[in-house]
Amino acid sequence: MNRSWLLGVGVVVSAGVALPASAAIRVAVVTNPAAMDGAVATAAQLNDDTHFDFTATVVQPGDIDSAAELANYDVVVFGDSGSNNNTWTQAMADSLVTFVTAGHGVVSTGWADFAIT
Repeated sequence: MNRSWLLGVGVVVSAGVALPASAAIRVAVVTNPAAMDGAVATAAQLNDDTHFDFTATVVQPGDIDSAAELANYDVVVFGDSGSNNNTWTQAMADSLVTFVTAGHGVVSTGWADFAIT
């Protein structure tokens, strides 16, 4: 997959997510079914936070590859193990570009940039 979609998303992410302080922040944490440990730990840490009201859910790329599916979230977090074994799809990438353009947030962690080159 070409990484241009991530670069396009990164330009828009700086706009941030505007939510009231008391609002629940719905987070999709993207995982590879073969290596879920990191995503599960990330979601657990977000759900354990006492300062913000996060509701983090572990999802697979196929769970967020349309606007209708992404409508359930305010922010998407994704990364990679560095083994280049992700299961990201072009449909997911295209949907994320639209998601961010609409004012939502995307956070990439770990080896995300390496994984899509």
